[in-house]
Amino acid sequence: MKPKYRYSGIAMVISAFLIAQLACEKIEIGDSIYVQVGKEYSVTSNLTFTIDSIREYRCPKDVVCIWAGDVDLFFSILEGSQNKDTIMRLNDHLRNPMFFSGYQWEIFDVLPYPLSDQPTDPKDIRIRMMISRK
Repeated sequence: MKPKYRYSGIAMVISAFLIAQLACEKIEIGDSIYVQVGKEYSVTSNLTFTIDSIREYRCPKDVVCIWAGDVDLFFSILEGSQNKDTIMRLNDHLRNPMFFSGYQWEIFDVLPYPLSDQPTDPKDIRIRMMISRK
């Protein structure tokens, strides 16, 4: 006896793809945007990224420091079936902007700026960036 739903496997794959695409937030090329740690963003139908984590070591704004510090952003970029993990650094011209897959990825700011007596909740962090075609 043949299965009643012959194409159910294909339908499940298509459904999974559509759900994954809907879960991603689409960004506009060339616009300054705010992104969050842990959220997936879609640049094109074939290019997505997530900022997996950040390492904050800027001097808190209520402290006097010898060195201002910086922020490392750990990106996971998926293009087709190829995954690229990379690090961008906010104030490092060798790591910001970065060029990948015909696009320029640039970080402008990471907010809020740290305070010495208040740890920042990761869900409150906003990264202002822009991806433009190069």
